[in-house]
Amino acid sequence: MPTPHIVLFSEDVGDEWHSGALIDAFKQQGADVTRVALAHCGFDTSAPGGLSIPGFADRLPDGAFVRAISTGTLEQITLRLGLLHALEAAGVCVWNSADAIERCVDKAMALQCFHRAGLPIPKSVTSEELQTAKASASSLLQDDGAVLKPLFGSQGNGVRRIHYPEEVFRSEELGGVYHLQRYIPTADAKPFSDLRLLVSGDRVIAGMKRSSPTWPTNVHQGGAPLAMEITPELNNLAVRAAQAVGAGYAGVDLMMDKSGKPHLIEINSNPAWKGSQSVTELNIAENLIEDFLKARAVTAIATAFENACAHELTAIKPGNVHIFRAGHRMTVDDFARSAMASAPFIAKSSLTVGQRIKAAVAATNAAVNCNTNLGICLLCAPLAVAAQSHPLTPQELRSELAEVLEILTIQDAEDAYAAIRLASPAGLGNATKQDVNATPQVTLLATMALAAERDRIANAYTNTYDDIFTHALPKLEASLSETSDTSQAVS
Repeated sequence: MPTPHIVLFSEDVGDEWHSGALIDAFKQQGADVTRVALAHCGFDTSAPGGLSIPGFADRLPDGAFVRAISTGTLEQITLRLGLLHALEAAGVCVWNSADAIERCVDKAMALQCFHRAGLPIPKSVTSEELQTAKASASSLLQDDGAVLKPLFGSQGNGVRRIHYPEEVFRSEELGGVYHLQRYIPTADAKPFSDLRLLVSGDRVIAGMKRSSPTWPTNVHQGGAPLAMEITPELNNLAVRAAQAVGAGYAGVDLMMDKSGKPHLIEINSNPAWKGSQSVTELNIAENLIEDFLKARAVTAIATAFENACAHELTAIKPGNVHIFRAGHRMTVDDFARSAMASAPFIAKSSLTVGQRIKAAVAATNAAVNCNTNLGICLLCAPLAVAAQSHPLTPQELRSELAEVLEILTIQDAEDAYAAIRLASPAGLGNATKQDVNATPQVTLLATMALAAERDRIANAYTNTYDDIFTHALPKLEASLSETSDTSQAVS
């Protein structure tokens, strides 16, 4: 596998501490990285993928890590987010995605995402109407007051604590939108404090308590970072908050009320971590990049799966559905939607082989309510697990695959059986041993061995996919040497 070339979107100047740490972490992981400001990128129909990115004249980047969008006009920000949308649509792993950034930068939308996910948040109201905002402030005000914030903004800029409705007034920094939250009083009135947890992937990698004799407590505003204990409850809440907005990494801000209950205040999709780094020995940048590259591998596997399914559809072959022929009460669109629905689960790194098969088939069933890809899921799930180790050659991939197949469990068999029953393929009969309608007593590899003589997919499990590696792959490589049309080569 070639060295990945990653683009790091950051500020033109400034942010040297964070960008430098990220560049060092990428190099340590064996990746090439080019630092670029989104302001220097654009759309160009003559460029690869229709995008112009300095340092990537011949191809799109293998991944994009977004450190900063940078300030700009509405039109400039829209263009930059459009570039991120386009990269993701082209199959490039983007941390954070444009969708996640949009949800986080809009404080009201972020809270709405938390609310829909059932996460604890303070009562909040957002409105363009001044009179509505004043009336809402009256209902939010308690002995400890309320908080008025700009809808967009970070580092505590423009945030005010109010005690009277009259303190809600038109202000240029609010941009005509009034975002109000009930203030969460903590057990100790002073010094003021809150928590910042840094989420990366599916875990919290660092956290700090921010303490200040004045409010707000942001480090940028003079707050002091202090070490804190990251309890399982706080870890779970912060991870769920990041998942609610679709963020790969995020800074999650919380406050603990007088009873010790945490409340989500807001979330930052491009968080700084200099304060958090000062109170932990763990190298934050290294962990962020390690998790990003894992996510990139997942994206690459999901994209490869979708592409393989697409090429299978465009390849003309007898007796099956392809772009020129529907069949078996199924259409090409059914298969395309199935690939899109199942790909995330085939590629999900935290799932076992059996779990991937079960989840992918369930997603397919929900999308098209018919069996379009049971065989594909059964065949591809072990390959996806093997590909996570970044094999460099087909031989290395097959070697990894052999290890994956060898350690399949009875639980993998149970999950695969559940998937088969859900898909209910035509011609599914009964077996005298380890019938799919019963509870398996042996591993998934052993059950496949029992069916190997009558089923080519089961047979593939028993010989480490000999049909693919010994026969199909050499023929595909030979065809690709004669044509650049992948679909024609597959046919």
